Amino acid sequence: MVRGVLRQSSADFDSALEALRSDISSDAVHQTRVTIRRAESALGLGHKVFAVGSTDTLHHELKWMMTAIGDLRDLDVLVARLEELGANDELIAEFQRERSESAARLLVLLVSDRCQRVAERLRSAARRPSTVPQADDDARRRLRPIVRQRWRKLERAVDRLDQTPTPQQLHHVRILAKRCRYTCEICEIPFGAPARTMARRLRKVQDELGALHDTDVLIGRLRDIGKREPSLAFSAGEAAGIARAADESDARRWRQAWRQLDRREVLAWL
Repeated sequence: MVRGVLRQSSADFDSALEALRSDISSDAVHQTRVTIRRAESALGLGHKVFAVGSTDTLHHELKWMMTAIGDLRDLDVLVARLEELGANDELIAEFQRERSESAARLLVLLVSDRCQRVAERLRSAARRPSTVPQADDDARRRLRPIVRQRWRKLERAVDRLDQTPTPQQLHHVRILAKRCRYTCEICEIPFGAPARTMARRLRKVQDELGALHDTDVLIGRLRDIGKREPSLAFSAGEAAGIARAADESDARRWRQAWRQLDRREVLAWL
């Protein structure tokens, strides 16, 4: 089952790289990130499936790819958010200029030997994964405890939040929700609808927390650009204020999404 996930991830990764090389669009960037996340999720099953150390290099290289794409993804989100907020055209143009520069750097990376080696390592892991003997055990028996453990870690993190959690605390919860979600998606093969429902509701929590994180990133970038370009300082401050005001409704929405997830009927299969 895990081999099947890796095979699909490898094929999707090759397609995503080809799409990026022809057009570094926001959709192509997003799809590449999703593909890498899914591969990392399968590899993240760790010693329960893979021989110790056998996936370390591939993990490291996939993280390198994610970091390389991360700035471009942030800029895509920021430009879209500023357009949604009706920000000053000159301010948006400045971020679009940064986006063009970031895309040019990524294009160099995409044709590098290192990028080709990452793709080949993922293909090799899909063809001949170095697994432990218990990897042949029943998937339902082995995977359920992993999901249960990741859910409990997420649940504890949410329970520890104050009434007004910090952006760092919410970002940590988002990372845990993402990790649990991708593991649930792997479990859709043996468990079907229960795992699919939980994955879908985890994604909603993740998306709402992602909107809060994107606002924090946006405000930080606006602050930087205001210092660097005095002529844009007023527009940047105005956009930051509007974005921060929208934060309050985003904060309510993630709590609502959490309540839809943290229900007995959703978690019964664990």
